[in-house]
This record gives sequence, structure tokens and C-alpha cells, in this order.
Amino acid sequence: MSLWLTDWKTDGGGAWSGRRIMAQVGGAYVGHLDVYVHPDGQAVEVAELEVAPDYQLRNLASVMMDALYAAYPTAWINHGGRGPEGTRWWDRYSEPAPERNPHNRPPAEWAHYFDPVVVASQKARNAYRNRYDGVDGHREAVYRYGEPMEAEARQHAHLFHEPEPQTGPRGR
Repeated sequence: MSLWLTDWKTDGGGAWSGRRIMAQVGGAYVGHLDVYVHPDGQAVEVAELEVAPDYQLRNLASVMMDALYAAYPTAWINHGGRGPEGTRWWDRYSEPAPERNPHNRPPAEWAHYFDPVVVASQKARNAYRNRYDGVDGHREAVYRYGEPMEAEARQHAHLFHEPEPQTGPRGR
């Protein structure tokens, strides 16, 4: 298996640049992890994680996610919301740095990068999927603060601001 970290040219990230980790086995494409990276490199938003059906349940998603953590060793990494397959994968995944996951930390620490209202809705969606699928989903790490998500989101929403578009050789 080989992994490639590439520039992912797409609109939708605003000032955040798109990156893709692409997985190949025997030269054949088997999956990708698409992310948006904040201009200062200290925050990453997962856009999509996909593994080809014939290669699922072989730890490829985990290998790609671990590579993301290695590529951005000090950044906040927001995994976002998950669908059915992602929910079951996340329940099995051993996150290498849970302290850098905004879902596991109070908004005061990361609200400069991520909209607390959006993160609260992602957490609510994930909690619903976890209950629906009967999995734990790292519940203890995500909900250890005990404050209602809505209250946290309202309290810290003013801290969030979009970065300015970059100019220069790497800017749009």
C-alpha cells in the first residue's frame, strides 16, 4: 500500500486549502481522505473519508487518518459528522491524539478555527448515529464536560472568524 498527500484543487474551503491523502494498493486506487487546512496549518477539517468497497475492513481508513495526524502533528483535527459506515469505523478506530479533536475539548480552545454551532451539530448528529447503530463512539472522550452542547456553542460562537484569503504564490 502507498499513500500520497496531494493538493486537492476544489472550491468550497474559502481560504482553507484542500488536501487529499490518496491510498493505492498495487498501483490501484483504493480510497482517499479529503481535508481542508487552515492557512496557518493549525486546524484541519475532514471533508470526506472513503475506501473502495472491496478494500473496506482492512484498516485503510485508519491508516489514512493516522497519516493525517502525522502530516499535521500540532493541528486541531475536526472529523465532522459521520454516516453509517463512518460511525461503525469510528467506533473501532483508536485516535492517536484525541486531545486535538475539537469534539473532545471545550470550544474556548478551538473556536477560533471552527464554528462552535457547526461542531455542536456534528456532535449531535454523531451521538444520534451512535445510538442508532448501538455503538459507543468514544462517548467518554466526547461528552466528559457535561455542559449541554447548545450552551457551549452559544457561549463561544463569537470567537470564530473566517481567515482572510491568502495572496501571493500559494493564494487564489
